[in-house]
Amino acid sequence: MGYLRIFSPHPTKTGDGAQAEDLLLEVDLRDPVLQVEVGKFVSGTEMLHLAVLHSRKLCVYSVSGTLGNVEHGNQYQMKLMYEHNLQRTACNMTYGSFGGIKGRDLICIQSMDGMLMVFEQESYAFGRFLPGFLLPGPLAYSSRTDSFITVSSCRQVESYK
Repeated sequence: MGYLRIFSPHPTKTGDGAQAEDLLLEVDLRDPVLQVEVGKFVSGTEMLHLAVLHSRKLCVYSVSGTLGNVEHGNQYQMKLMYEHNLQRTACNMTYGSFGGIKGRDLICIQSMDGMLMVFEQESYAFGRFLPGFLLPGPLAYSSRTDSFITVSSCRQVESYK
């Protein structure tokens, strides 16, 4: 139902299709995948991890590879580092170094009912409702202004600090 596929990033000639060996990893996550992001989501390390947003859950995985000694090639696996069960149905997410924090990324999830939920790696930090919310829209983080940017139901761009 929710398959995550990771492909090998390499340039191909125009007109060439994907090859079977381009698929590095395929995992059935059992829940539909809404969004995937890569960032510094695990405390105690500056390594990159994979954040996967489901409708009622946020999962953070490490992806690692093992060099192959035989013709089968390299092997890749995903390990669940932590997950947050969400009290509200998720729509989308953004991430960044909110508040100018260095060396790690925080995640902000927008729910279908207009709540922004902020997660500081393994911990839930806080949540706030967007004023006058009717429908969820795009969500982005601007490090320049240290604010969340979205579009209201009135089609106006809004920025929240």
